[in-house]
Amino acid sequence: MIITFIPPSVKLLDVVDILKTDFFKLVLLLVLTTLITMVVTALFVDFMMRGKK
Repeated sequence: MIITFIPPSVKLLDVVDILKTDFFKLVLLLVLTTLITMVVTALFVDFMMRGKK
């Protein structure tokens, strides 16, 4: 199973300079998109649950 993580790990070593300069932008983007996904999913589930009543 560990063999599946080797190629992404090697690629991360190649782009470490980009990660250093844009780390906070990437973290902000990750958090923002996660929150948007959670809100949209919650709204959709709420919409679907109201339809069953």
